[in-house]
Amino acid sequence: MFDLMVDHIHGVNLGEGVQRLGGNKTKYLRVLLSFLNNQSDQMIFALTEPEKGENIMYACRETAENVGAEDIAQQASLLENKYKEGQKVTNKELQGLMELINHALADFNQVVNSTLDHIEKPQEPAAAHEPLEQSALDMLKELEESLHNYDVGAQDKLADISKSLPDWVNQMEEFRQLQEAVNKFDFSIAESHLKHLRDKAG
Repeated sequence: MFDLMVDHIHGVNLGEGVQRLGGNKTKYLRVLLSFLNNQSDQMIFALTEPEKGENIMYACRETAENVGAEDIAQQASLLENKYKEGQKVTNKELQGLMELINHALADFNQVVNSTLDHIEKPQEPAAAHEPLEQSALDMLKELEESLHNYDVGAQDKLADISKSLPDWVNQMEEFRQLQEAVNKFDFSIAESHLKHLRDKAG
């Protein structure tokens, strides 16, 4: 497991992040990796759908603060305020945020190489399955609308949906990431996971 006194991830306060997750280093690594990996999609959404920029930066800032990614949180906060005030956010500014994320991810990969054996890997689904029934797809579509509208009831809705989905869907990595994001109320990130889940399971 990584050593808080030795290991370093650019712009990330490892000690604070672990403390925020109750001292569980393995859980912290998984949450941090999920956050860093998912920001590429989110920055693309911010580029192509600027009307969502404020919500995307809000979710990025909130999660970054929760994992101790101080530099990322600070930059996301600046861009969030610009979106909120109706100012134009340039591609260069978004690229600057992505450079912070990529730098942290590169450092993370170096740190995590020595810890991968200690991280419980989710069970992989079987190679082939019957496509989801239309009723299940409809429920996922309804959940997507709730996430898009930042409906706080999305958490309960996901819990109900999971009871109706086949076990192989509940075991998918995309579904685990979706649950994690919804439980943290990171609805922009959750919406991205849900789209990946529908594409893969549909």
